[in-house]
Amino acid sequence: MKRVLVTGATGFVGSRVCEWLVEAGYQVKAAVRCLPQNPPPTLTLPRVRERELLPSLPKGGRGDFVILGDLETLPMNSTALEGVDCVIHCAGRAHVMVEEAADPLQAFRAVNVEGTQRLAQLAAQAGVKQFIFLSSIKVNGEKTTDSPFRAEDVSAPEDPYAQSKWEAEQWLHDYLAPLGISLIIIRPALIYGAGVKGNFERLCRWVQKGIPLPLAGISNHRSLLSLENLCRLIGAAIEHLEVSGTFVAADRDSLSTPQLICAIAEAFEKRPRLFYCPTFLLSFICFITNKKSIFARLSDSLVVDATLTEKILGWTPEKMLVGELKQIYRSIER
Repeated sequence: MKRVLVTGATGFVGSRVCEWLVEAGYQVKAAVRCLPQNPPPTLTLPRVRERELLPSLPKGGRGDFVILGDLETLPMNSTALEGVDCVIHCAGRAHVMVEEAADPLQAFRAVNVEGTQRLAQLAAQAGVKQFIFLSSIKVNGEKTTDSPFRAEDVSAPEDPYAQSKWEAEQWLHDYLAPLGISLIIIRPALIYGAGVKGNFERLCRWVQKGIPLPLAGISNHRSLLSLENLCRLIGAAIEHLEVSGTFVAADRDSLSTPQLICAIAEAFEKRPRLFYCPTFLLSFICFITNKKSIFARLSDSLVVDATLTEKILGWTPEKMLVGELKQIYRSIER
């Protein structure tokens, strides 16, 4: 049984990764900044009892909470990683809906680069054999035109978040490769599932409330990645200790924005309220109302080709859209 430490264990992604790994029979250390008194709804692991997670699992997997504190001040004498075979680094400073930092790039670097460096150094000291880093497809760029994003593409990060993820990737490669530690970098497309936040949650709430959306005329293609497929990919990565590399990840089917809205509406048992508005007019309205970035995410294409990921890691993404959207609906309704 491999011993795995997952950072960001109370987050949207980390909590489900912990649960999935425990269900799969791994011994899991759920690394958090502080021990949660009331786990959020996305942390669906059984209730904390004497700092242990005690699920009833046929394979006997179990896990513990371990307190790391803030990544950027992680003490190098920490014993949190002792006995760990694999680190899955999900924690980080993610997209900020309303940025308040005077220097956003430095704020992202402090956590996503410097915090990752400290964690990797601690992992090396503890004899960890494998480091899995959850990056972002935004490292490739913000949109695709003629061809989908692939892992081997030249990186083109455009915002502070993506830049910090790219810098962390480069540092990890330079540091871990000479040490012989397996490094798997995953650049996922937009992740969706119960507890999702940000623009995806906003779009779901618009559909739930029956707000008319002037997006019927948008003709784009967006790749998505279900949280369940991501967990299965991480599980596949853990079993490939001999592999190091960068891998993009997405569900196989891409959707246009109108198709996604219709799928959300179907899962929510709502009628999709779409109407046509010329895209040039929408673009102008969003520009003058300082919503240009939101319009770009709704109208641009971003397609991911994960064929190489499937081939090398033996991962097959399943069709999860409808089931995951229903989970999102239930999490919104709570």
